[in-house]
Amino acid sequence: MAAKHRANVREILSKSDPGSYLLNGTAIETRIVFEKKVELPHFATFALLREENGRRVIREISEECIAVAKAEKAVRGCFLYTHTYK
Repeated sequence: MAAKHRANVREILSKSDPGSYLLNGTAIETRIVFEKKVELPHFATFALLREENGRRVIREISEECIAVAKAEKAVRGCFLYTHTYK
């Protein structure tokens, strides 16, 4: 994570209530393969951006993360990632 972004995270958390946290949209590749039943060669999510169905799957998972962040009072935000090869 770039230093600029780390500073933003610290700023968000410093203004938050004690016990609050940021939700990290992790395991998206695993969810795509096992929950959504979409083939994902080399766990490379960027390949999904080429087709509407792939973009829909990414959008659904991202929207689920956002919904959890909105529903949980202790969550101050949600990290969403660009879908590039890791």
